[in-house]
Amino acid sequence: TKYETDPRRKKVRRQLVIASEHFGVLEGLRGGVDVVLGLMDELRGEGYVVDAQRQWNGGGYTYPVPTKQGWERLEEGRLFS
Repeated sequence: TKYETDPRRKKVRRQLVIASEHFGVLEGLRGGVDVVLGLMDELRGEGYVVDAQRQWNGGGYTYPVPTKQGWERLEEGRLFS
């Protein structure tokens, strides 16, 4: 919602974020953002995720995407070491 300028759209988007089943799942995680970034680096290094980019007028962002190996591991239901 950081870049949304329309107040109504911003409010609706915020409500969707808060209603998500994943909202707050990392609350209380020791180490916070450093732990999450470290885990993502490990998953990248082991070939489970790669970075993808999304561009639009005036901006863009990068996000992790599971590789074939990553999807297979998720489907197996095994924990990552």
